[in-house]
Amino acid sequence: MSTLLYGRMMSHSATSAPLLQGVARHSDLELFEQSAVQQTADDNKLVASLAALVPAEILAAHALIVAVTTATDAAGTTTITHPDVLKVCFFLLLGLTAVLYLIGRGMPTHWTGTEVLRLLLPCVSFVVWTGLLGTSALTPWIPAGLSHAAVVAGSALVAVLLVAFSTKLQPNS
Repeated sequence: MSTLLYGRMMSHSATSAPLLQGVARHSDLELFEQSAVQQTADDNKLVASLAALVPAEILAAHALIVAVTTATDAAGTTTITHPDVLKVCFFLLLGLTAVLYLIGRGMPTHWTGTEVLRLLLPCVSFVVWTGLLGTSALTPWIPAGLSHAAVVAGSALVAVLLVAFSTKLQPNS
C-alpha cells in the first residue's frame, strides 16, 4: 500500500470515534453491530501496520533508480556503476517518504512524540526494505567489513519491531 494512503488512514482514524461507543446495548442486534465495528477497527490496524512496512511508491522509485545506477554481467553479478547518485537518492527517497506521509496525514496541529514516531515509521521501513535487498540505495552506505548476512539479519529483526511499534502507534488503539 502507499505511504500516502497510510498517512491518510492515520488522519481519518485520529479524528473518528467508534460508532457505537457509549450506547447502551439492549438487543442481540446491537451486540452484533458493536462486534462488527470492533472487527473492522482491528482489520484496519492490521492494514495500517502492513502499509507502514511497504511504502509502495517509494519502492517503485527505488527500483527504477537501482536499475539505472547498476549493471549486471552475464554471471549475474551486480555492480554499482553510479555510487554517488545512489548515495544521494537514498536520502532523497527517505525525505520523499516523509513528505508523502505528511501529504496523506496532513500536518498535525500539535506534534507529539507519537506523531513523530508515526512519521518515522514509513522511513524506517524503507531502510529495512533496502537492507533486505541484495543491492540497493543502502548498499554504498554499508561499511566494507559488514557482511550481507548481517545486514539482512539486522533488517529482519528491525522489521519485527516495526510491526510491534506500528500496532501500538495507531490512533485510538
